[in-house]
Order: sequence, then C-alpha cells, then structure tokens
Amino acid sequence: MYSESAGIGRIIPCAVAVPLDADDVVTLVRWAYANGIPLIPRGSGSSM
Repeated sequence: MYSESAGIGRIIPCAVAVPLDADDVVTLVRWAYANGIPLIPRGSGSSM
C-alpha cells in the first residue's frame, strides 16, 4: 500500500511506477516531463 507509512499523512497516489533499472527511470522521467506530470519519489515509507 503506497498510501501508508509511519507518518500521519494519508494520500492515495494516482499511479505508482516501479522502474526496474536506470533505463526505466530515464523513460519515466522523460514521459512525465513531456506530459507535465510531477514525480514524487518514495523511500521505504518508514518516515523515520
């Protein structure tokens, strides 16, 4: 669940991307930029 973490904030994302390698990241960033979509990276979700 990507809306859960140890913090108090609860936001359900519109989409979740799980790139497998650096090429996937490049493709994702280029697509997001071309479509005006902000990217918000997520770590482990522990908020610690």
